[in-house]
Amino acid sequence: QTSALATAHGRLPLTLNPGAPKPFLQLDAQQPLQFEAAVQPKAFFWDDLAALTGVGLHEPKLKLRVAGTWQALSGQLDLHAQQIHFQQGPTNLPALKDLEVAVSVDRGKVRLTEGRVFVQGQPVLLTAELPLDEKFWNDLNERIRHGAASPGGDLKAESARYFEKASARVLLPNAQLAAFSQLFPQLLSPEGELSLDLAVLPGLQLGGHLVLSHARTRPLGNAGPIRDIEVRMRFADRALELERASAGV
Repeated sequence: QTSALATAHGRLPLTLNPGAPKPFLQLDAQQPLQFEAAVQPKAFFWDDLAALTGVGLHEPKLKLRVAGTWQALSGQLDLHAQQIHFQQGPTNLPALKDLEVAVSVDRGKVRLTEGRVFVQGQPVLLTAELPLDEKFWNDLNERIRHGAASPGGDLKAESARYFEKASARVLLPNAQLAAFSQLFPQLLSPEGELSLDLAVLPGLQLGGHLVLSHARTRPLGNAGPIRDIEVRMRFADRALELERASAGV
C-alpha cells in the first residue's frame, strides 16, 4: 500500500494566457479562493530544501491552508519536524529537536503564533509579527503576473524595509546548564540555570535580559573552579549591557 507524499486541492482564481503578451497570468482579486496542501516526510521537496539551505529536517510535515480573496486573504502554515540537523559545520552543535512552527497570514500582517524547538532538551520559544501594507500586496501581485520581469523595485531593499517594522520575542526559561555541559566539557560544570527573554522591537531595537544563576566552571588550572557565578545582562537599543556579576573561588 502506498500513500501520497504531497497533496493539494482547492480553487485559485487565476487565468493563464500563454499565447498573449505579458502579463500572461491574470489574478481575479474579487473571486473567492480556497487552497490546502500537505507535504509528507518522504517528499523530494525536503531533499531539495536541504540542498538549498544546508539544513535538514527529520520526519518533517507541512500543512498549508489559504482562504478568502486576494483582497482579503487569510492563511495558516504549520510545520513539524522531529529533529534539525546541519549538513556542514562543527560536529559538536547543540541538538535541535521537536520543532513546531505555526504561521498565520492576513492582509495586514504575518504572525508567527507558535515557534518552539528543544535545544539540548531545553525549550526555546519564539513569536514574531511582520506588518504588511497595500504596497506589499500590489508588488506581490505584479511579481506573480510578470515573474522575473516584474517592474517592482529592488526585492532586497523592499525586504529590508519590511523587516525594519518587524517585532519578535525569544524565551529560554530556566534552562539547565547541565544539558549543555557536554558541549564544553573542559569548561562548564553541570550546575546552574540560564534564562533569556529577548524582545526585538520595530527598528531592530532590543529589549529584555539574560540571566545566569548558580553556575560553576570546571577546575581552571591551579586556581580551581569558579563557583556561584551570578550574571545579569540587559538588552538595550542594539547593545547588551552588564548590570551585575559576582562569583567565588
